[in-house]
Amino acid sequence: MIINFANTEQISKIMFMPFVLLSLISMLAGGCSTILRTKYPEPTSIAVRNNSGISLSVVTLREARNSNDKQVRMGSISPVPRGVTQVFGRPSSPPPLPARVIISWTDDDQRQYEREILLKKILSDPNTQTKDSLIFEIRPSGRISVFKE
Repeated sequence: MIINFANTEQISKIMFMPFVLLSLISMLAGGCSTILRTKYPEPTSIAVRNNSGISLSVVTLREARNSNDKQVRMGSISPVPRGVTQVFGRPSSPPPLPARVIISWTDDDQRQYEREILLKKILSDPNTQTKDSLIFEIRPSGRISVFKE
């Protein structure tokens, strides 16, 4: 191919082509990663159910990360009386839920508890509906059950 440098239109097309190819590759790669992350629908609401037998002064849910990373708080509710289920507020277009979360709570006697929960299995359930709620049930002795409802 012979390029006539006197023709500025050809030069601008040649200079513009790598930018177009790079943009196209970036869009395709980004689109693929989004599809993989949202393979199944996620529950649109998160709730805490206090079946511990005691009232809780505060319950906090945050993303579990490596020790050097800043942990992202997903929400906090206070108080959570015994026998009550309360819903965490989530945005209308929430970010994807993490594979691991930390739930921490303080009871009325100011004792603090913390548990790391793996969500990967429950989030990879193909039967999940967007209308489902993800329930974190705090049970006696600090046990946590996580399920969809």
